[in-house]
Amino acid sequence: MLKVTVTHMKEAWLKRNGVPRSERATFIQYFIAHGEFMTLVTDYEDPVYLTEPFVRHSNFIRSQVARFRPNYCLPSISVEHPEGYVAYHLPGKNAFLTEFASRWGIPVEAARGGAETRYPEYQNKLANMPAPPELPAHKQTKQ
Repeated sequence: MLKVTVTHMKEAWLKRNGVPRSERATFIQYFIAHGEFMTLVTDYEDPVYLTEPFVRHSNFIRSQVARFRPNYCLPSISVEHPEGYVAYHLPGKNAFLTEFASRWGIPVEAARGGAETRYPEYQNKLANMPAPPELPAHKQTKQ
């Protein structure tokens, strides 16, 4: 087994799910070989954004024919902005914080909740939470 620990990372997001990651996060990977198989266990711990460790795993089978090819990421502009523009929201002015909850009819606290929202006991709390605010008319088309 090989253990890799990474600290002092820049703020970013965890891939695939969009959970934010702070500079205080710790990223630990375990590469575990067993015969023709390898298991990769990834453990994210972040005292700023996560209320408990975020753990994922993947299993791989050794292949004599598969080869990894380089994966090139090419930058592209998806939204035009003037040079030097930095996106921001002043405290208390981010109108997008409730958009996901409103679009899908989920209480805001549940949509922005932590690890407790994954457990069956959370269903009891959901019953007593207020409905999310209405979406503006121009955003009511579900994607």
